[in-house]
Amino acid sequence: MMFFFSFCGSTYGMAEETLGFYMILIPLVLSMGYDKFTGLMIVLFGAGAGVLTSTVNPFVIAVAVDAAKVEGLSSSNGMAWRWISWVIITGAAITMVTLYAVKVKKIHKNHTLSQHLKVIKLSS
Repeated sequence: MMFFFSFCGSTYGMAEETLGFYMILIPLVLSMGYDKFTGLMIVLFGAGAGVLTSTVNPFVIAVAVDAAKVEGLSSSNGMAWRWISWVIITGAAITMVTLYAVKVKKIHKNHTLSQHLKVIKLSS
């Protein structure tokens, strides 16, 4: 899912358009034993990683090329670097969310990480 959101964010700038996906993904991840924050992170960090590394996003790349007013500069300059950075940033975001989800799953199937931290804080 994060790969999809990141790809869409990178190609046409899907960030605000993800609002409807929260209503779909949060109940889905809750039913799988994760917490709400995991669902939020899947959508937010997926789309955010894509927009951050915009590869062919016309709302970012074309505007930047026009604003630079450099002769010979086109939207295709630096395309390899943009795709490489997209792969690295998306991979890092997926890894971070996966590590968080594994931690939530280990703590307890029916409790969120924040509830567990509150219990630890109260018992200290």
